[in-house]
Amino acid sequence: MVDLDWNLIKSFVAVAEAGSLSAASRRLSASQPTLGRHIADLEMALGVTLFRRGRRGYELTEAGAVLYERGKTVSDEAAA
Repeated sequence: MVDLDWNLIKSFVAVAEAGSLSAASRRLSASQPTLGRHIADLEMALGVTLFRRGRRGYELTEAGAVLYERGKTVSDEAAA
């Protein structure tokens, strides 16, 4: 099992919900390059591609959708 930094998951969930690095960066008050690094680090650690990157922003892959459900649950529980 991979031990992940919570900030990577938090950034991933924000990008998944916002659909872009710029919108997620505003939401988290973090820079776009930082979020981009977090996504790249998370993909590297897990060995999967989490997003399809395109003109319309970031769209979850199948692996990304699975991680989003788990990450969102943990994020919601942490916020409660």
